[in-house]
Amino acid sequence: MNRRKACLAAALLAAVMMAAAPTVCGEESPQLEVSVIDITEDTPEPTGAYLPTRIWTEEEDEFHLLKKTFVVDASVSPWELMEGSVTRSGISYEYLEMYREELPGSTETKTVSRKETIATGSKDQAAIAAQAEQTVSYEQDGFSGTLTLDAAGITTEESGRQSYSYEVNDTRTYTGLASNDPYLVPKEVNKNGVTLTIRDIQWTPIGVRPDGSGLPASYTATASYSGKGWGSRVTGYTAILPYSGEVTREIPGKVQYTLVYEEIPPEPVEEKEGISPLLVCGGLALMAAAGLAGWNMRALNQRKEVDFK
Repeated sequence: MNRRKACLAAALLAAVMMAAAPTVCGEESPQLEVSVIDITEDTPEPTGAYLPTRIWTEEEDEFHLLKKTFVVDASVSPWELMEGSVTRSGISYEYLEMYREELPGSTETKTVSRKETIATGSKDQAAIAAQAEQTVSYEQDGFSGTLTLDAAGITTEESGRQSYSYEVNDTRTYTGLASNDPYLVPKEVNKNGVTLTIRDIQWTPIGVRPDGSGLPASYTATASYSGKGWGSRVTGYTAILPYSGEVTREIPGKVQYTLVYEEIPPEPVEEKEGISPLLVCGGLALMAAAGLAGWNMRALNQRKEVDFK
């Protein structure tokens, strides 16, 4: 009898311990923390080839809005700036509307210089200035205006030269010659770099010899020389005319677009129905206790049959 009680007590203890097991089984296993990083928070991706000048969020009538501002040329289509959806700081937005504002243009001014050339036969600045245009028009790189001539800055360059020849003549006198021999007179002389050749000699007797011969004491020769010289002369000039003045260009205004995106509400998470882990563990514990109790009763009956025999 005592052995039977002991078996029943053991079975009961096992059932109690197994019943306590659902508390452990029902405890949820620890979950890993997941951190979601939105790369658009600090480094927004450009829309096409254009970067926004400003990005900010607003709340309007309990709606969370994301706004982006772009400043582009008037030729840019706003559809190039639009995004169907945007994610920022883990929040998704969808396109809502757009605002357009035309920005004023401006005027750019600068001083430019230009040089013009004309053909002239004179080197005189006053004569050239009277011949030249006093103003010229300027049209380049979108700039336009009128430039004025600076007469004091006019310079000239030779535009061409022409060679020519000229006759050079000279007369030389030679005195104290012993005779009227032509060999006593130079056949060539030089004048201003031109070589001249003798053409004629005129003799003049001077005095009478003291020997009573009646011959001249000496002769004076007057020699005529001639030759051809070569030179060149300027046939014309190129006048360089400096012009300067202020020119301007109009810079067209740009267009500012503000794109508005509305927050997409998150979809609700549905909880799936199922059997509680606590009930499962508790049921398993009761089944185990019942099995253990049955095993003990079977063992007890077998002992009784042995004792009876």
